[in-house]
Amino acid sequence: MSSDGQPLPSSRFRVEIEGLERSGATEVILPEARIVEEPGAAPGGPSRVRFGQLVVRRGMLGASDWFAWWSAARSSGAESRRRVTIVLMDHRGADAQRWTLIDAVPAAYSVSPLSAVNGQPLVESLELTVGDLAAELAER
Repeated sequence: MSSDGQPLPSSRFRVEIEGLERSGATEVILPEARIVEEPGAAPGGPSRVRFGQLVVRRGMLGASDWFAWWSAARSSGAESRRRVTIVLMDHRGADAQRWTLIDAVPAAYSVSPLSAVNGQPLVESLELTVGDLAAELAER
């Protein structure tokens, strides 16, 4: 919630991908984080967390940085791990919430359909597996 008591808008955010200059996105689907019970684990003991995919989408820029990252992950996944930070901003544009996704690796790359009829912007999507997730509220 923002400092004025209003819910934060979902439309004001930025995406920062370690090692990529132009990481902007038009849509982000944050991964689900689910606690998984380990078979045979003692009750109340440490739990394992399973993360869903992080999905980022942007208008096609004519740059190949997302595709190049995905392509590099095909041959050497461990070397393709990066930190991805999603920053949600409040109504004034100040940072309000930050999600840091650690050890993100491309799992899928796609481009929206080409159509001579509708004239919509071309959108590229990158789905990322996530090793860990941290969240923090900005200082107020």
